[in-house]
Amino acid sequence: MSITSKQTEPELGIKSLAVRSKLIDRTNKCEEMARRGQAALAQEVVQTVDLPHQIYIDSAEGPYLTDLDGNQYIDLTGGFGPNVLGNRPEPVQAAIDPQIKKVGTMEFQMVYKHKLAELIKESSAAVDEVMFCNSGSEATMFAFRAARAVTGKKW
Repeated sequence: MSITSKQTEPELGIKSLAVRSKLIDRTNKCEEMARRGQAALAQEVVQTVDLPHQIYIDSAEGPYLTDLDGNQYIDLTGGFGPNVLGNRPEPVQAAIDPQIKKVGTMEFQMVYKHKLAELIKESSAAVDEVMFCNSGSEATMFAFRAARAVTGKKW
């Protein structure tokens, strides 16, 4: 049974209530941050489960997340996709750090985009060209356009 704000305490069961109570007791700084967020933000967007308040992550290392109160959790979300190697993996950090010192942002044309596109093309005979997008929405939009161009269908 999932915990939702619509369920009453008897429906949650004794064990679920004990877990929620323990979570509330050990996340005071997170609770305070949630109050601050409610006062300043129109809406908190990211929420993995319905909790009494959000858990705010202070740091991450490998498969672990640490909240503002120092509680450690196993990262089951993987950053919702991009952290397949874990949080802050050393080889990735070692590659990123020198580049950040050279150029802080990547909004301009950079040689790395071309190098990565070449590697992707070399890795698959089915790839003729590569396109990088800023979001999943943008990628989906271009995929629909490509499908319409190939099929000749308008919709």
